[in-house]
Amino acid sequence: MKRTWTHRSGIKYLLLLILISACCGVPFFSHFLPAAELLFEKKFEEEFEAGEERAEEERERYDKPGEAAEYYRSKRLPEGELEIPVEKYLLGVEQMRELPQYSTRINSALPSLSEMAISSEEARLGTWDPLGPGNVGGRTRALIINPVNPDVIYSAAAAGGVWKTIDGGKRWEPLSDLLPNIAVNSLALDPANPEVIYAGTGEGFFNSNAVRGAGIFKSFDGGSNWRRLDGTGTSEFYYVNDIAVSSNNRNRIYAATRSGVMRSLDGGVSWTKVIDASRVGGCLDLAIRTDQPTDYVFAACGTEISANPTSSVQASIYRNTDASSGLSAWVEVYSERGMGRTSLAIAPSNQNVIYAVSSESGAAGAPHSLHAVFRSIAGGEPGTWRTQVANNGAKTINNTLFTNPIYAFFSECGRGATSQNYNQGWYDNAIAVDPRDENIVWVGGVDLFRSDDGGANWGMASFWHLLPSNPRYAHADHHAIVFHPKFDGANVRSVFVATDGGIFKTENSRAQVSTGNKAACSPDASRITWFSLNNNLAITQFYHGVPYPDGQSYLGGAQDNGVIIGSDSFGQNNWRELISGDGGYVAVNWFNTRVIYAETTGLSLRRSNDGGQSFQPVTTGINNIGFKFITPFVMDPGNPDRLWIGGRNLWRTRNGAQSWTQASTDLSGSTTSISVSPSDPNFVIAGTDVGYVYRTSTGLNAGADTAWSNSMPRTGFVSSVAFDPSNRDVAYATYSTFGGKHVWRSLDGGINWQPIDGSGTQSIPDIPANTIVVDPSNPQRLYVGTDIGVFVTIDGGANWSVENTGFANAPVESLSTSIVNGVPYLFAFTHGRGVWRVPMTSPCSSSVSISGLTFGINGGRGTVDVSASQGYCQWTVDSREGWITITSEAAGKGSATVSFNVAPTGDTTPRTGSINIAGRKVTVVQAGLIANVSAASLRGEVMAPESIVAAFGAGLSSTIQVAGDAQLPLELAGTSIIVRDSAGVERPAPLFFVSPSQVNYLIPAGTQTGPASVMIYTSAGGVFNGIVQIATVAPAIFTAAASGQGLVVGNALRVKPSGDQTYEQIAVWNTSLNRFVARPVDLGPDLASASDQVFLILYGTGIRYRSDLSKVSIRIGNTDIPVLFAGAQGSFAGLDQINIKLPRSLAGGGEMDLLMIVDNQQSNVVRVSIK
Repeated sequence: MKRTWTHRSGIKYLLLLILISACCGVPFFSHFLPAAELLFEKKFEEEFEAGEERAEEERERYDKPGEAAEYYRSKRLPEGELEIPVEKYLLGVEQMRELPQYSTRINSALPSLSEMAISSEEARLGTWDPLGPGNVGGRTRALIINPVNPDVIYSAAAAGGVWKTIDGGKRWEPLSDLLPNIAVNSLALDPANPEVIYAGTGEGFFNSNAVRGAGIFKSFDGGSNWRRLDGTGTSEFYYVNDIAVSSNNRNRIYAATRSGVMRSLDGGVSWTKVIDASRVGGCLDLAIRTDQPTDYVFAACGTEISANPTSSVQASIYRNTDASSGLSAWVEVYSERGMGRTSLAIAPSNQNVIYAVSSESGAAGAPHSLHAVFRSIAGGEPGTWRTQVANNGAKTINNTLFTNPIYAFFSECGRGATSQNYNQGWYDNAIAVDPRDENIVWVGGVDLFRSDDGGANWGMASFWHLLPSNPRYAHADHHAIVFHPKFDGANVRSVFVATDGGIFKTENSRAQVSTGNKAACSPDASRITWFSLNNNLAITQFYHGVPYPDGQSYLGGAQDNGVIIGSDSFGQNNWRELISGDGGYVAVNWFNTRVIYAETTGLSLRRSNDGGQSFQPVTTGINNIGFKFITPFVMDPGNPDRLWIGGRNLWRTRNGAQSWTQASTDLSGSTTSISVSPSDPNFVIAGTDVGYVYRTSTGLNAGADTAWSNSMPRTGFVSSVAFDPSNRDVAYATYSTFGGKHVWRSLDGGINWQPIDGSGTQSIPDIPANTIVVDPSNPQRLYVGTDIGVFVTIDGGANWSVENTGFANAPVESLSTSIVNGVPYLFAFTHGRGVWRVPMTSPCSSSVSISGLTFGINGGRGTVDVSASQGYCQWTVDSREGWITITSEAAGKGSATVSFNVAPTGDTTPRTGSINIAGRKVTVVQAGLIANVSAASLRGEVMAPESIVAAFGAGLSSTIQVAGDAQLPLELAGTSIIVRDSAGVERPAPLFFVSPSQVNYLIPAGTQTGPASVMIYTSAGGVFNGIVQIATVAPAIFTAAASGQGLVVGNALRVKPSGDQTYEQIAVWNTSLNRFVARPVDLGPDLASASDQVFLILYGTGIRYRSDLSKVSIRIGNTDIPVLFAGAQGSFAGLDQINIKLPRSLAGGGEMDLLMIVDNQQSNVVRVSIK
């Protein structure tokens, strides 16, 4: 009898049954299959389309600039003060010049900068290696282009200094890495000599949360060298928002500052305040005509200081037609209720035309939204200003110049019932006029907009919510719009914009824009295309970051640029975004680097099991109380599944953030930093924003009622805490608050603390310290990242040196170490100058031969080789895991071999531990126990090659996934299986189905008989182990209930004398009984005179490698029946088919036992009903 008699719909039903056997308890039957297939296909299609739509149109609302500024300020602000004492940065840099230097790369002390007497500080650049990101950018406040050579462009990064390109943006180089303050906010060129550049520092747009600057710096050589203008060291120049240089006399300079308008007539040597605007928030913008013999200057002063209309300040536009003479007064030419921050632009083609765009102060509308666009066509004369568009118009597009468009058009685009307004006119506020057409005007807010009729009607010219690969995309938050110096509207139509994501350019600025009340819904309606000029522009503002275990990839969270990843292989200019928004803390599972954790702001922890392609929130169970804007979390250095996170309380997870346990009572203040001892996971310390350092020595058992002990070394913001990797009693804490000592050490596990800032000429300046790391090979060598770079001590804190050899004077937010090709490296993630790396050369260098080992359920012996400098380096070995026993010496010198034993386990959950060897962590993972049974019989004694097996355990997969109709995959949802047979050969197993508690797989073809080890590997880093016995045959029959018992799965085939064939079901689903019931096979008396033949078709597994067919039989009741066919079904992997002809002697037998015997091996006993 041929197996072509297979009933296809029954087989489809059976395949589904195989995939869900003993898993879900959900009945399927053949006549339900078409609907089930349709459901799966439809769901996949919907999810795919939804994912595409989310990626293109619903990326997270980007940054939170106000909250970011407040967080930055709160970390540093001295108690009782209202402003950051920026003068201490200047003092700190001067002190740095007198401190000895130390080069980690060559492990050598160097003379101080002042002693070296190098003519150019560039001579010391290059010892640290910059890693980028060069393509991501960061907050860029200003942009200027050399009018003589337009390929020369300068940009000002808010926290990254001044940058220059000489090839039109193909590559940028930093110009001001060694300035004492690199928060550059404004730039200006000398019109008579474009090699003379002015750079204004301090961001004056953050209202009360502004970061102070240090005056105006000047370069005479295109940015190669800088000096601060002596007259700008006063409080009037803490926030320099704009600079304008007279085209009539290069020595006449105007500066818009928080104090008002400052004027210099002698090239910046001395200054006079010509507008006092200190009571209205200062002056924000300047515009100067170039077609007049006198300095014809406009100034916009006043800005909203609160969302409360009663405390908002009305802005005004001032004009002076002869600003340099002192004979002409500054006149208020326009102001009205509700005017907030205002930007100005003069039309180059007709300088009698001037535009102003104002955000709403809150007095006349929604705070920070568009207030109005104004224009004067009469040189700004009072009474000539007209409102071109206001925030109360009927057209949505005209009201959203300072609003996030994708949300402003929410209902219009069919994304929801109500549109939402996220207004940022206090922050994103720029305007520019087409050089050849006075009626074409541009405004930069969250996105870019253009009007072609003098500001009356607007269209969208960029779309931040698209993927960066989309040509309509430019990064959100626009701060400057600059036209190419040779712009002619025909052959040259280039426009450059400065954004929170760096610099973008279009070469078709006069192309069509997207207009109408669905402008944001139709990006393709705009024909303007953009491309990034972020090439080697490393100005990204990181809050935190870590290298991957191999040190060749790196992950970080950055302000307004989300969570991003880079690598050596892809280079500085190929970082990519994983999560949008403001990025925060990150962590990588060192045992399985596909598992990463990342945050945006607040309590927002997410986990990815696929290397960052997708993330899921993992904060279930945590009370969202007291979490900081950037929330700290850490991964236990001894177990990547144990993490800690903190707000008003501390929380712990043991299972990769699947569930959380409150691990402390309330703390004083909010958690700002956490550290777990690498040598004892019970020792945990945490810092708060008021200065307390909390500690516990029972961290793994701490609960909601555990009151942690605390100490307060000083008041302030505890920016980081750390343990000595080899000694749980030695801990460190840093403080980022100005005033007092910044680096502290405890020798008793956090009970008592002493400052170790050093003293005299070798002490750390009074500068915020943000992060500390201990050299794993030499615990006396400590590195501290501060707001002006990196400091190092090689004697445990007694004396400090500067480790800025080639490093920028930028805030260092995160330091960490990793091994790159066997060499230890120090990594630095900065807030404004990207990521850096330097090799950690040391006379006491050591390494270990392997970073991790995996053991089966039976445990065993392991060894790790230690390589260390002979006779000099003493090292220790230790493990706090009860199931790991060190069997070699606990300490040594030079090179040696460490040996240890791992105990057997009977737990279904894998366990992860670590051994600390010579300051290095060696991870030990022991598999959890799994039960392997036949997917048909659910018995586990014996399996056969190419038979279908079900493995049961816990945590076998992060999700449920079924293989498709194509060839079976070797991995599903990150889960894979390796079968190691008795000959020691390892083979991957094809997979049918994965879920957290069950995996169905195929014993690989060619697996040798005898005992075999089955290892399951999950995306979460879990390893599971089981033992199966392999035999040539292991017959098993599938049952309707997927239990290995009860009614058999199959069909009756009735063949008429005419040859007609009909298939009959032998088990059907009874909805009232909620179970399968038998449909008897009719062999009754009514057929006595008939010549019908009735065949039974059964399905099983483990049969195909039988010997002769005569050794295969079916026993029904007490009747042995010869088998017509027994072998592979042919259409589905692992599925076998058995065909028999039912004898008439079984008629009337009722429900009977059915047993299969193959080569003397018996199957499970099933039931069949005969009528």
